[in-house]
Amino acid sequence: MNFFIFLIGQEIYEKFFAQAAIQIILQKYQILLLIVDTNQEESSNG
Repeated sequence: MNFFIFLIGQEIYEKFFAQAAIQIILQKYQILLLIVDTNQEESSNG
């Protein structure tokens, strides 16, 4: 029985971890896009 509970906990943990990882990646990606965006604006302003 304990092992069964452990498996369910493991699955929830993995889903939570995957979601957290995706959010972190998206945040980093957004920051990268912002940096690229401001760099393009600066170079076009000359």
